[in-house]
Amino acid sequence: MKNWIDRHDSFPPPIRSDGTDYYQLAEVLAWGDSRTIRSNARNPDEPPGTTYGARARAKLKAEAQPRSAGVLAVDDEEAAQSLVAELTGQLGKRVGGTSQVAYLELLFCSTLLKTCLSPSKWDGLVSAARESSVNAILQHIGRTTDDLLKNNGFIPGFAKAITSLRPDPKALVDVLDRVPELGRAGFQLLLDKYQDMASLNSTNFFTPHSVTTLAAELLIDGATTHQTIYDPYARSGEMLIAAAAALPRGGTTLHGASPDNSTMRLAGLRLMLHGITATLSSGRSTPWDETEKLSRNADLILTNPPFNQPAHILTGTWPFGAPPKGNNNFAWLQHCFNSLERDGRAAVVLPNIASTSADPRELAIRKALAERGALEAVVALSPKQFRRTPIAVCIWLLRRNTNPGAPVLFIDASTGGRNGRSQRMFGDETRNQVLAAYRAWRTGRAIDQPGAAPAKSVQLAEIERENFSFYPPNYVTTTNWQQATVEHLDIELAKVARQRDAVRRAIVTEVPSTAKPASGKLEQWSLDSLCRVQAGPSNSLLKPANRAPGHAIPLVLPKHLADRRITGQDEVRLKSSLGAFKLAEDDILCVRSGSIGQVALVTDQQKGLYFHTNLLRLDEFKRDLVDPHYLLGYLSLPHVRDWLQRMSKASTAIPTINAPTLRQLTIDLPPLSEQRRIGRSLRELDDQLAAVRQLTNVVEDYRSILAAHLMHAKIPNNGVEA
Repeated sequence: MKNWIDRHDSFPPPIRSDGTDYYQLAEVLAWGDSRTIRSNARNPDEPPGTTYGARARAKLKAEAQPRSAGVLAVDDEEAAQSLVAELTGQLGKRVGGTSQVAYLELLFCSTLLKTCLSPSKWDGLVSAARESSVNAILQHIGRTTDDLLKNNGFIPGFAKAITSLRPDPKALVDVLDRVPELGRAGFQLLLDKYQDMASLNSTNFFTPHSVTTLAAELLIDGATTHQTIYDPYARSGEMLIAAAAALPRGGTTLHGASPDNSTMRLAGLRLMLHGITATLSSGRSTPWDETEKLSRNADLILTNPPFNQPAHILTGTWPFGAPPKGNNNFAWLQHCFNSLERDGRAAVVLPNIASTSADPRELAIRKALAERGALEAVVALSPKQFRRTPIAVCIWLLRRNTNPGAPVLFIDASTGGRNGRSQRMFGDETRNQVLAAYRAWRTGRAIDQPGAAPAKSVQLAEIERENFSFYPPNYVTTTNWQQATVEHLDIELAKVARQRDAVRRAIVTEVPSTAKPASGKLEQWSLDSLCRVQAGPSNSLLKPANRAPGHAIPLVLPKHLADRRITGQDEVRLKSSLGAFKLAEDDILCVRSGSIGQVALVTDQQKGLYFHTNLLRLDEFKRDLVDPHYLLGYLSLPHVRDWLQRMSKASTAIPTINAPTLRQLTIDLPPLSEQRRIGRSLRELDDQLAAVRQLTNVVEDYRSILAAHLMHAKIPNNGVEA
């Protein structure tokens, strides 16, 4: 192979991972298929016309060993939460230290080894951990994991990260002892923590399970087993996993591509844990710029491409019109269309802006999609589906075999689900209602039947009147439509009652035990002697004229500050960088204009966000003098809020406090150990307050659902008369 690499520019390029070049076997075999072996170089058993690709396949078949495969067990969700809390709490700090991302990768690798290795080999690894050096065990785990990935055709590269850890030996053994208890629910919780700690953005964050499952079942509805399924932007493999779960086993070929090696090796690991055979290859961030051939021809395509990214390269085939340079949403959409077989179909996740954008080029593309009948259906999902952005999305269903002038099905699930702590979640109930509407429409039945999500089959003329908007709420009139039964409500309200009791116990018993006044001498310091006070970006950077084209960035506004927490974010596209205004963990935000006195602490999950003009940031703390959690509590004191409001300028209709004024604030500081104790106590109370807010939201949601159903006599009452 080395001779081919040196002599032929057309030889497939390597994938570089942690300093090593790897070649995709499938790409090398495909290249070998184009090179016929000369007669004087053929083996006696090789007929004329044999290619190097065919020779390699024959050799691989003769030497083939069973592929390592494991299936991660199904586990109890409540038990999984408790286990993950233990693994990522003090135990995690003793193993991972400040390298929590690498520690999570250690947990991923250990889970794979426990699932794929024989029981005797796993037990041997744990026994060795009790006797061997920590570094030797980490090297063994990393190398064995990478070997498993390579043997199954996936990109390796975990060893380097996990061998950088310096764990406490006993804690490492404790972790390995608990790994066998991890199942699918626990592993998903670890993945959630991973994408928070790794600060993944829209180019590499993971697609939620609820979205992948719905997209797969919509697309695969009625499909046969012999299908080629392709994800051109595979992220961590979640779309391929959902496709494999939705399609009957047998004859299915799964392929994914990604430009990000770190998420691609995680995708390989996840596929192995689900016992799924698939091919992953190194993709491009602009795969439509492949002049020789398309990346893949597939029967079905499922993908969640990066949102609203600038299109630096626009060389491609555009059947519905060239996309604008400022945004590649429609470049991805048309790449998926071009990659389909003649009767192929695709499900593509796109942000809502793609459905309604007034950009002339995007509007023209939507018009062409509708007129040529390439768009089959659009499903609107609720905001906050993703952990790291509140941006709302739709699932677009495309068909390669176009049907000019055909109606489009619009399904509105934008009010479905219920709010969780950091996401809006929808489960089986919402998904089944969307599928009921879609399946009724595909089979020619009425779509406004009980148990179906609000939907409408819309003719081309009506879409034209709406200026070719593809946003379902523009066509479907709905309120909160989720069906519920009294029995279901009883179950949910029982959960709420348990949460309420836990909050009451914590407030009555736990908080008083730590609620001791500060001891030691109080010293007074000006705020500017304890930290930096930074004003937000210039308003000119955020003006509409500077909003597009450019990268989408997550922006925190004053409205997102509540109860000393950041509760949300907006996304804006800017020409200019806001690098100087990127938030870090433990930064404190203060409202600069408007609701003076509101403050919030930046958590580990929120680092990487940016802050708005109307906010001030406190950072660069002198850690030997002040604890940020204590300072947050101090800034929330009533007399401090009164001072801030008095000092705010009222020369305009909206009160404003500037950075120089805030720097003058006097802070009373007890000894640092006391600050930390007080900060922990207040943080516990804030956690309880957040739980109460969540509890209130749940009750309010169900009160609305119950009222609507009772007043329309639609709620089943298990045969009992009201």
